[in-house]
Amino acid sequence: MENIFNRSKDDFVVLYKNEDLQFRIYDYYSKELSTGDYPYNRRIYHMFKGYSLSDEGLKEFAKDFSNWSYDLRELTFNQ
Repeated sequence: MENIFNRSKDDFVVLYKNEDLQFRIYDYYSKELSTGDYPYNRRIYHMFKGYSLSDEGLKEFAKDFSNWSYDLRELTFNQ
């Protein structure tokens, strides 16, 4: 298994569990959507409340999450 710390900062997935108890997954790095089992070998973030349980909601959350992460890195390293 590849070490997750050697991956790009944008190599993560966001997900939520759908009505069929499967996970709807958005891969931020490849921009691919899928439905399936929990992706244990990835950096995984569960979508927060306040976003729609849809493909567009996943994409919006992933973009926001990436921006929040960037902002935190900038605050941490520029002090």
